[in-house]
Amino acid sequence: MGVGLLCQLFQVWGQVAVGIMTLTEWLLGDDQAEPASGETADLDEEFLFEKGDLNLWVEPLQWSQLLHTHLCALSTASSAPAMCPPELARLTATADAHAQSAEQALTTLPALPQFSATIEHAKLTVLKDRATLAQNVLARFKEMDCS
Repeated sequence: MGVGLLCQLFQVWGQVAVGIMTLTEWLLGDDQAEPASGETADLDEEFLFEKGDLNLWVEPLQWSQLLHTHLCALSTASSAPAMCPPELARLTATADAHAQSAEQALTTLPALPQFSATIEHAKLTVLKDRATLAQNVLARFKEMDCS
């Protein structure tokens, strides 16, 4: 509900492009370490209560999907102005880099990582999903920009 309200405010304020850039950075997890840096993102610190390994990653995935849904709606808003091409290129490059580094890190995990390296596999899967969703939103925005 809060993200939907924020998206509506971006439209009222005429700041749709800025909102899309900001929310896309949130989707990418701009405060998170890149998997290629040798240090994976510590998503554990976001939670107040202790959770089991299997339940820990559901909330970040749901958050990513919710944010993606609102970003898609915001990017198709009739009042969506063109985004600054350098900024769009920067976000696209960041999303591509995150997706590629997460994919490479996933391939370095042992066989059947969802069973033998559960936490690492889950963290990398969340990062890869976030990057893929961001790529999707940016591709939609590029299509709208070109037409």
